[in-house]
Amino acid sequence: MSNNQNKEFQIDLFLSRIQRTQNDIQQLEHLGFSLDNLQKESKTIEILQSFPEELLKESTDMSDCYQILYCFENDLRKVINDVMYESVGINWWEQCVRPKIREDVVRNQTAEQNSVYYSRKEDPLYFTTLGDLKEIIIDNYAHFENYFRSKPFVTELLFQINRLRVAVGHNSMLEDMDIDALKQLIERWYTVK
Repeated sequence: MSNNQNKEFQIDLFLSRIQRTQNDIQQLEHLGFSLDNLQKESKTIEILQSFPEELLKESTDMSDCYQILYCFENDLRKVINDVMYESVGINWWEQCVRPKIREDVVRNQTAEQNSVYYSRKEDPLYFTTLGDLKEIIIDNYAHFENYFRSKPFVTELLFQINRLRVAVGHNSMLEDMDIDALKQLIERWYTVK
């Protein structure tokens, strides 16, 4: 790679990072901007430089989808926990969640505890899939009637979101119209009650 090409690559990489973190920049005060953040960013750029430029662009394009899904899924977990705790009490997980989901969660927790990486919260909801979350809502819909329009609405919307989530979770590139569809589905979730 010539010196000129290397400089162009550096500029492109820098611009892609700016695009990916545009929302973070707008909320800089909330990020706790510090030397640690700069060092982490520097290490990230160092790692990213070893990948082909096309992959870097694709990852930048997909970063919005990941961020949206991360926030959506974890917000849904919080809503489920808050509603069920308020409606049923502290033991809602044992009383209201299918045994199969609870068994899968225990298996996932055990596998993660036995690995070298363990960073999830202990809350069992953080070991569920989006499909599990849908089933918890549907199985306990009487507690969610004031939050969601209908069972079919919950079932269909979460099914469609999950189809796109699976692609994002497996690091597949979505087409622009699928990215737009994901954004519309999430918007619909929060605006149609």
